[in-house]
Amino acid sequence: MRYLELTGMILTVILILWLLLFKNKGKLFIFPVVMNTVLLAAHLIFEKPRWQMGIVYFFALILLEYVLWANIRGKEIRINKVLKGVLTGVAVLLIVVMVLPPVLLPVPQLPGVTGSYAIGATTFHMRDESRPEIYTEADDCRELMVTVWYPADKENGTNPKSYISGIEALGEAIRDGLGVPAFMAGYLNLVRSGAAVEVPVSSRSDAYPLLIFSHGLGVPAGFYTSIIRELTSRGYIVAAIEHAYGNAATTFPDGRVADFRNDPDSMDDEALAEMETVWAGDMSFVIDRMAAMNDGDGSDMFVGRIDMARVGTIGHSFGGGAAYMSLLADVRVRAAINLDGSVYGIDPIFPVESKRFMLITSDDYAAALRDAEGKLLSYGELGEKEKAELMSEGIGEKEYTEKMGQMIRAMEHLRNELDRDSLFIRLEGTKHYNFSDFPLLSPLVRSMGLTGSMDGKRGLEIVNRLCAAFFGECLGNEEGVVDRCIREYSEIHVESLRWK
Repeated sequence: MRYLELTGMILTVILILWLLLFKNKGKLFIFPVVMNTVLLAAHLIFEKPRWQMGIVYFFALILLEYVLWANIRGKEIRINKVLKGVLTGVAVLLIVVMVLPPVLLPVPQLPGVTGSYAIGATTFHMRDESRPEIYTEADDCRELMVTVWYPADKENGTNPKSYISGIEALGEAIRDGLGVPAFMAGYLNLVRSGAAVEVPVSSRSDAYPLLIFSHGLGVPAGFYTSIIRELTSRGYIVAAIEHAYGNAATTFPDGRVADFRNDPDSMDDEALAEMETVWAGDMSFVIDRMAAMNDGDGSDMFVGRIDMARVGTIGHSFGGGAAYMSLLADVRVRAAINLDGSVYGIDPIFPVESKRFMLITSDDYAAALRDAEGKLLSYGELGEKEKAELMSEGIGEKEYTEKMGQMIRAMEHLRNELDRDSLFIRLEGTKHYNFSDFPLLSPLVRSMGLTGSMDGKRGLEIVNRLCAAFFGECLGNEEGVVDRCIREYSEIHVESLRWK
């Protein structure tokens, strides 16, 4: 929560209780009411208003009106005991209602970065004419919105980057999906991203390594700003993709909105594997475009500024699986990080020599991964009920056996890769959305079971340190930083998959 906002809210509560529970103090009451009004006015100017504070603003005006009318004009409002009791009860109820919205939905304060670079950002609309869009009925090609974060020498606060792109479309998606008013997402515009738009790329280095970031299914890339900022501040150019139709809402420059059309609950493994292939293709396409910009085809600011010999990918959840697939499928990708993401459709024939991979998981995911092989039953081990359910879906023994074979080969491949460099890491006390900005959005996130027992800011600190250390070793000249990071945090556990 912001400081002026918090102070104004607390002082408003104190003044309401003072007015109702204590005898009128006359002109002694004027100073704190006026001070509170000035404080909230400063909040409105510098921190900007938001709907969660609406009741606070209302009561502040009531208090100011009372002072002007009852004190300055020499009047005194007398309230009998019964009415005072009723008003006190109503006031306490209203205070609770007044305090809850800004406390439960605070304006997130993103953690500070540890790198030495300021941060710039710019957004591109990219069209891949070579790939048809499989999620529309029209004859469309694949389109993406991509925000490129890059090291800068100095921030220019006159043109700050917004935290979430296309906030209006996101609000409408939330309204349609959850049935809450669209304006409730608007306060996210108050979050400071810590990046400036269109400032020059830092002159401290000739060229910078490139990272491609892939978001989770339905989650806008902006909700990973903490991770992206940290990597950018360490000297990486980070291209964050908004995967059309896999994001809650992707807004294109002409106003078109690509809505969410990839509900995993209605998709089988084959459809999920196809979508993951599309996302990995998106990542390779963005690498193509960034390479073209580096050669002078596109934005002038990146000409000769991208080190295309040092390319990595990173993603969360479904995007983490896509990052891993891009490591296998794209020869230019040297290293990849999967943040708590499932992998579908691995083809183990792709060679990964000279490449590095790190899987960072929550407690739940690590346990599920360790137990997975034991749950892969042969067709003969299935019960009659399970066989009947499969037959109703058109899956017989042959189809089932082929599918299980593919899963076992994929798991064997993943196991071999994780065992090779021991980069299967579990963060104790985390759940799936600890690998995003979600823990900063509301204390309700933990109560909903989306994050684990670990403090949200500490979780992000550890994730940021691990990601920066891994890419520092794989794409930079740093040595031993991953091991030092592992030793520093007791919550980090190096796991190993050794299925028999």
